Amino acid sequence: MNYRAVFVFLSAVACFLGGGMLFCIPWGCEALGGDWRWEARGVEGLLMGAATSFVVAFAFYWFGRGANSTRLFRKEAIAIVAFSWILAIFLGATPYLYGGAELRPGVPATWADAIFESASGLTTTGATVFGELENPASLPRTLLFWRFATHFLGGLGVMCFFVALIGHGANGKAIMKLERGASGNMPVAKMRELAFALFKIYVFLNVACAAAFWCCGVSFLDAVAHAFSTVATGGFSSRNASVGYFATDPRVDGAAFEWVALFFMIVASTNYGLLYWAALRQPRKLFQDAEWRTYLTILIFATVATFGFGWANGDFSEPTADAASAPIAKEPATRGEANAVERSVVWDAAPFPQISGELRTSEADWGKNGQSAQVEEKGKNSEDGEVARLEELGEIEEEKTPPSWRAAFRTSAFAVVSLASGTGFATTRYELWNSVSLLILAALMFCGGCSASTAGGAKIYRVFLLGKAIWQSVERTHSPNVVRATRYNGENLERDVLNSVVVHLMTLVVLMLALTAATLCWEPDAPWADSPSPRIEKLADMSGAALSMFSNVGPAFGKMGALDNYSFLSAPTKLLYGGAMLIGRLEIWIVLAIFAPSFWRRN
Repeated sequence: MNYRAVFVFLSAVACFLGGGMLFCIPWGCEALGGDWRWEARGVEGLLMGAATSFVVAFAFYWFGRGANSTRLFRKEAIAIVAFSWILAIFLGATPYLYGGAELRPGVPATWADAIFESASGLTTTGATVFGELENPASLPRTLLFWRFATHFLGGLGVMCFFVALIGHGANGKAIMKLERGASGNMPVAKMRELAFALFKIYVFLNVACAAAFWCCGVSFLDAVAHAFSTVATGGFSSRNASVGYFATDPRVDGAAFEWVALFFMIVASTNYGLLYWAALRQPRKLFQDAEWRTYLTILIFATVATFGFGWANGDFSEPTADAASAPIAKEPATRGEANAVERSVVWDAAPFPQISGELRTSEADWGKNGQSAQVEEKGKNSEDGEVARLEELGEIEEEKTPPSWRAAFRTSAFAVVSLASGTGFATTRYELWNSVSLLILAALMFCGGCSASTAGGAKIYRVFLLGKAIWQSVERTHSPNVVRATRYNGENLERDVLNSVVVHLMTLVVLMLALTAATLCWEPDAPWADSPSPRIEKLADMSGAALSMFSNVGPAFGKMGALDNYSFLSAPTKLLYGGAMLIGRLEIWIVLAIFAPSFWRRN
């Protein structure tokens, strides 16, 4: 293997990461709403992280000086892609450590936390360990924006950016084949031209998405940050309640924001080769593609099914207006009003309003906390005040009213597209829905989006071909002598292609089962101790988390649900999850290849 050539490429990646960290520093300026009391720590973390990246870049360049990188073989390309991502994850974790990021007030992030967050950002998974996103004392805005920058950098891949912006002639072909996969038969001869075309589409989508979000009423920083997350199908948000927060902000058109996010999530999870044809004014290529047609069909049927089962089971019901707001005098009735009160009293000048850590609890718990103040006010001079408080809480929990069917349908569509594309945005606690809807959402997480997109999962074309392979096996049962050609997008496929698809999907399932078993072994049972069936719920939560990690979705179910985080997990579990994110992002084989002894042997 040409180790010197690998070192040269790793040097460029480290330098690229350092430059990205420097780009995040201006967001801490007071002119952009920053507060130097907190941002000084964040700027210091980014500067030290950038310095570390530049030192590592110089070291790799020194060891790789004089390398002959005019041609790369497959082993060198695999090593460059795999180790570039590993290096990027470790360097991307340094700002959180140097900047003193805290999971919650008084709890600093460890190496395992920082690596988990960095891996989640760069692989566009979107899972997080930070529980106080809106508190700059715990997570300065500069570090908060670095989280979104990792989504932007990882959306098309560090190596794709590298080939697009620098270019290495014939070397780019080997790297791009491993980094992006299928290209949708784009009419581009040179790989650098292909990478640059994908880069331009990616930047255009980010700019268009940010402009659309800004028109919905969010701040400029929120618009840019959520555009990075949406187009990269990552899912990081600047709000503890994810994008569901904007539905409670009176300054934001929450419904329009959700529709904009939904549209761009579908676009971002489409094959970028097809997007290139659409940019050439040939949109018919989209509808001629079997994978994209299948993807849209799955989204439509899943949305209708989720809406139907959810409506029948009352999943979209909300507390009635009388129970939620009428009796309250001093405490805000909703989460949005709570945010507004704290914004006006404590952090009125900050773009990211502060809310207490208690608002990260479940909706039901928040409702109890919010109502307790008003009931205690009514019964504070009475010996029966506590009894009255409990009785009133019981009445409030029972009073629910269904929302309009339009709002319920939008909620269903958003959850379906968010999880299918691997974005992981949340507007509600979908893990509290009925079991059929949860099964549908889990299946969508596994299937994922289209190939050659920023979406995660197994990819729709593999599911499509698996269906063809199953149908052929059924036909061979009653007609063993009949030979039928397998066609995909008008082309005949070799049997080896179907075999590779089946092997890929089976390997993915085996890895998910292995990760679930490993985390169940050493993860303590304490977080599930208060559950009615702690062992079963732990099994369900850990298996859902394994599915989410390998599919690069982010949120899972139960303790790691839509509005929760992964901070309570042990360090070994966080590191394993970081590895699972990388394996899912690079689609298994590139990462596993470097662990094979034969990979390092001389040919």
